[in-house]
Amino acid sequence: MNFANLGSLLFILPLLALPVIIHVMNKKFPQRIKFSDISLIKKSLKERSKLFRLRHIILLCLRTVILLFILFCFLQPLLNKFGSDGTKNNDGRNIIILFDNTLSMQYKGGGITPKQQALVEVEKIIDSSSSKDKINLITIDHQTQTCFDLPSINHNELLAYANSLKDSLNAGNMDRSLAALARQIRKVKSEVEVYVISDFQRSNFSEAKFNELTGDIKLFFVDVAIKPSNNRAITGVKIHDKNIIAGKPVTVDVHIANNSDKELEDRLEIVLNDKQSFFYDVKAEPWSVLDVRVSLPVPGRGIHFVKAMISPDDLPQDNNFYFNLNATDKEEIALICDAPEEITSTNYLIQAALNPYRNMTGSLLPKVINSQNLNSIHLATTNKIFISSTNRLSSTACRLLSNFMSKGGSVIYFLDGDNDAMNLKNLEKELPSQLPFTASLKLTSSNLPGGRIQIRSGHFKSKYLKLFRGEARKRLSELDFYEYYQATPGTTGKILLSYAEGTPAMATVNIGFGNLLLCNFSIRESGSNISAQKIFPAWIHEITNNISNEAKTSEVFEVGNHLQKEVWADELKANSFTDPNGEKLRLKVRDINNNRLLISFTPYSPGHYKLMSGNQVKYSFPVNSSPDEADLRQIDINKMPTSISTQAFSVKGKEQYEELKSGKKIFHWFLLGALALLFSELLLFRFFRRLAL
Repeated sequence: MNFANLGSLLFILPLLALPVIIHVMNKKFPQRIKFSDISLIKKSLKERSKLFRLRHIILLCLRTVILLFILFCFLQPLLNKFGSDGTKNNDGRNIIILFDNTLSMQYKGGGITPKQQALVEVEKIIDSSSSKDKINLITIDHQTQTCFDLPSINHNELLAYANSLKDSLNAGNMDRSLAALARQIRKVKSEVEVYVISDFQRSNFSEAKFNELTGDIKLFFVDVAIKPSNNRAITGVKIHDKNIIAGKPVTVDVHIANNSDKELEDRLEIVLNDKQSFFYDVKAEPWSVLDVRVSLPVPGRGIHFVKAMISPDDLPQDNNFYFNLNATDKEEIALICDAPEEITSTNYLIQAALNPYRNMTGSLLPKVINSQNLNSIHLATTNKIFISSTNRLSSTACRLLSNFMSKGGSVIYFLDGDNDAMNLKNLEKELPSQLPFTASLKLTSSNLPGGRIQIRSGHFKSKYLKLFRGEARKRLSELDFYEYYQATPGTTGKILLSYAEGTPAMATVNIGFGNLLLCNFSIRESGSNISAQKIFPAWIHEITNNISNEAKTSEVFEVGNHLQKEVWADELKANSFTDPNGEKLRLKVRDINNNRLLISFTPYSPGHYKLMSGNQVKYSFPVNSSPDEADLRQIDINKMPTSISTQAFSVKGKEQYEELKSGKKIFHWFLLGALALLFSELLLFRFFRRLAL
């Protein structure tokens, strides 16, 4: 406990002698009385009792305590609060405000947003500070900003800086903000009061490492959240067609988050190229994420920009979502094959199955590559590879295939060559995981009982075997195989088909983000009769369509990201990049070579940033607000990690800021105590008076 008016103690202290003076002056002297009056004799006898003799001493002590309490009132006693000592603030304090400027701070559920309330709290902190107090402000944002290099006494400029902060559409980067705070603490080299003003939205503060802050600091949390905080948002999309072909509809899942305690009933609107709109009814349970599957037409090749919308709510910035559909005329399929291109070779059979149309007018475009010439350029334009009838694969080729699959590519490997057992061993050395089986001796019709073998069992729920489900399983009995490799199942992957004697005939395994499908049979007429079956082209197409991952996340960007793209100088000279409002966008342009330019910019609002050439979109950047800010629920402030030496307190309001500065005023407690003692004295006086009667 401290005293704000301790200097008056010397002037008020002599008042404590007043009860003693009154006690001395209150003593009674002998009186002359008539003997016949015995009432005073009775009174004198009572006054000689032991209890009655203590009356003056009791009243003396009581009055002394009353004066002492009144003395404390004049000295203005202060009770230290929130771990602060008001006696240390004479030379001014060092204050750093960590100001949350993320998207969730713009929620309008209470009429006033958390950001507006936070600005009020900043003003209250400044108002409760003295002119000697030094203050600084650091933002919690995608890009951390600092008002001053060091805490300053220029309070008006800091308040103006806080009010000038633009609304953010991003999540906060707590690591950067805490790093900036740690640098400030090291520079100050004395006690620092840190005020974290935020709604404490969980995605921002779940990884906040306040316990790693060092130095002489006091940490205070100022909660400005609006409660309850209900929000609905579109948080992303998944495209179910890894290769979008012009003229074919594309399937897209739109993720809608109902971060609310109420059921969501709404209508989803999809706008394609700012021309066509498609509507879907939406119904989501409280606190759930709903995937709304939509089918969108793809009018032609090129980039098509799409906008998904739900009804605006108290945080309308995340009720829209922007993405692109990049369509091509054909999907390029790489075929690694060393067999001559003749009508009976696997080279010819796979190409004919992928694109049986004259002049290759189908949507799949096979591209034959010799295994010895395989390089990264060949694999840059495709997501799917067939391997058949190859020679010995080099370690470089195996490494390329491993990297291709690890990054999301898919490979269908027919074991129909003489070197495939060794190729699998070499490939497995480069892969991050094991293969589903190990091949050894190659068997042919000459050493097979009856000259052939058939399929005995299969995992028909597999997406590669849809054509053999149910009654269609009898189609497998029509297949005869005349050559294959003896193989031993491994511990990874899944065996999809097995021969009569148990050898795996087909198996799959995930490699990184991609897939590998091993077919332990040949499609040549000398190796099997599969290519002669009517189901063969349909099966190749089924495998091709399903070999990729079922869905992919659309490429999107967030507001505040630094975006860049290489473009042709002629394209930029004849056209302009535009923002979502159609206004010309300011770009940073740097020459590369061969008439190529590197453009860069930082988007400031959601929407499509695009370069148009007539009616054709050359480039498009879909930009959105941060989906991490959609869930407005708080983290438990009491469970925030803080070090033992840095205890955190929850404070709010000018009164508590002033109490933190100098302590809580408790003079009224002593005043009430003095009144209570006066009342006690009155009761005692009456008690002793009765005894005297």
